[in-house]
Amino acid sequence: MQLRGVRPFFSNKFDITKHKQYRLLSDFDDKNAYMPKQKERAFL
Repeated sequence: MQLRGVRPFFSNKFDITKHKQYRLLSDFDDKNAYMPKQKERAFL
């Protein structure tokens, strides 16, 4: 992490697997991945 006026340093990162809603992420289960409909894909 870099802050103005402070030398760069490493910080401990939050373990996302310990979050109470981690089960809603696609990292937990591929069924949770967002898949746009055919109409929405035309704009991507």
